Amino acid sequence: MSRKERELYEKHQVSNRLHIIGSIWLVFLIGIPIWWKTTEVYRASLPYKEVQKWQNPNSLYINFSIQLSYVLPNDIGKDVNIDLLNKKIQSEFDKNNVIGNNSQESSPVDDDFEYTYPPKIGFSFNVNTKSTNKWNSDIGLIKDIDENFDDLLTLDTKNDDEYNIYILKQKESAKSFADIYIGKNKQFMVFLKELTEENIIKYSVPIIINLFENEHTDIISSFTEEREENESKEEIKKMRTFKYASNYQILYSLFNGNVNDYIVNWDIEKAIKSYFSPFFETLSLISKFEISSQIQNFGTSPLSAKYSNTNDNAHYYLETKNLGHFINSAEWNLASPVSTAPPINFILYIPPISQSPLYIHDSKGDILETNAFLIPRWGGIVIDKNRNTTDAEANTNGNSNYYNYTVNDLQPIMELFLDQLRSLLGINEIKFLPTDLPRNVRVLYSTDSKRGITSWELDQLLRKRTVQNLINASRTLNSLAKLVGSLSNMVVLDKIQEKVLFALECLDNAYKEINGGNYKQVFLYSKNALVASEEAFFDPTMVSMLYFPDEHKYAVYMPLFLPISVPLALVLKEEFKKRKKNKKEKENNEAVVDNKEKKEIIESSTKEVNS
Repeated sequence: MSRKERELYEKHQVSNRLHIIGSIWLVFLIGIPIWWKTTEVYRASLPYKEVQKWQNPNSLYINFSIQLSYVLPNDIGKDVNIDLLNKKIQSEFDKNNVIGNNSQESSPVDDDFEYTYPPKIGFSFNVNTKSTNKWNSDIGLIKDIDENFDDLLTLDTKNDDEYNIYILKQKESAKSFADIYIGKNKQFMVFLKELTEENIIKYSVPIIINLFENEHTDIISSFTEEREENESKEEIKKMRTFKYASNYQILYSLFNGNVNDYIVNWDIEKAIKSYFSPFFETLSLISKFEISSQIQNFGTSPLSAKYSNTNDNAHYYLETKNLGHFINSAEWNLASPVSTAPPINFILYIPPISQSPLYIHDSKGDILETNAFLIPRWGGIVIDKNRNTTDAEANTNGNSNYYNYTVNDLQPIMELFLDQLRSLLGINEIKFLPTDLPRNVRVLYSTDSKRGITSWELDQLLRKRTVQNLINASRTLNSLAKLVGSLSNMVVLDKIQEKVLFALECLDNAYKEINGGNYKQVFLYSKNALVASEEAFFDPTMVSMLYFPDEHKYAVYMPLFLPISVPLALVLKEEFKKRKKNKKEKENNEAVVDNKEKKEIIESSTKEVNS
């Protein structure tokens, strides 16, 4: 092979090597970005500015509009300037309403701002005074005050959220100057001995404002209990309440202490339908209830009852300080159906003959009349004291004991369960302290035996749950935004974005509707906002790539790429060195050739000149 052919061959080999190495590096340069893009975590954009807006205390200001309608019978109204009276009443509410004058003070908000406790809540009262010819002012003389009296005074109104204040004449034989009767259907009845404008204002406005001040205090305390460790009666009462949930599971259990002593059954389905269905139906707007029941035999309690024989009243008893250990979790099957809904348990316990009759002693050592107790955020227990002695005597005579709890038998027990459930759900009775009332005034309270909750109590519960839902939804969205911002490898799918946007929309709609007084619609918005925000926060796709950050990618792929990339880099370096060396040699050869040619030209020119 000639020298020229060898040079061409070497040049061709060098070119092939460069093409091969360049192709491999080209694959690297194109493939790595594609690999990086295909392995990155998908993150839909979240509206961080809209979420951050709800950090501002001014955005969290909640002001409920309360619609009050003063109703005067015609025999009073014909002698009264209705418009002037309305202005006076409205002026009194505006002047004395301390809970409605919470101004939206602007305050700086830093990046580390957390939601203030308590939230800003206010009530604004709008008064409308009118007269009616449906009854006279002495209607109280015709019919005694009871649940039916509420229905008798109910007016046909298009505004379901309006509270009616009826001005009526007090009985002459009454000892008190004024009687206040709070009805079950959003009625506030004022019975006065002297029907004057001054008395109407004096004996209605302060009491109504005080009624909403108590509600305001209850709402505020539901937030402050998270920070204050106060063991007062009010705080202990609030600790019983379940946190809000859109669904609850309720399990009714009949526990028989010893099946050898008694064989029992109960008509629980009929009892629930009779005593609880109206209650559950009324609260269906707030929460849904899944109902189940069971009977368990040999349900022995882990507590050892003590014996007492004082005052010829032989009985066994449990002390209140030990009741927290009454539940036998190891042996009692209190499992609820698989669900995310919080379970609420109600137990009717029948003690064995060896511990009968079984009572509960209070802190003073006296027998507790109800013979029932409540476990905070768990449920309630009733120890049956009616079956104890009769069944024990029958058993000692050798008779087989079988007893079926009929609907009538279960009535007092269901009433206790209902009262316990009201306490667990945070339903507060409307009560006034003597210091809250003017002198010589008596207050009477109506009950709703059919529904188990009055309209006043329902509205208070709606407003309290609305505030809690709005604050918790805002807090959850803020936590979600901070979490997503701090973890770059967290998956954020489009459905998460949709839920966040829906929650923000519900928050906006709720705050727009609050001034309208439509409490049910406002609550639905707050409920939807809370549910959507929690669904977004706890969505399982949010953590699918949480534990596979970029450092893990390096750890997995470096053992693959490093052994390949190092030889390729060295070969590429050597090829560049060779190309540089060959280029330099070529330049030197060309310089030598050029010098040689120049020398020959000079010599030839010299010869021509000499010749």
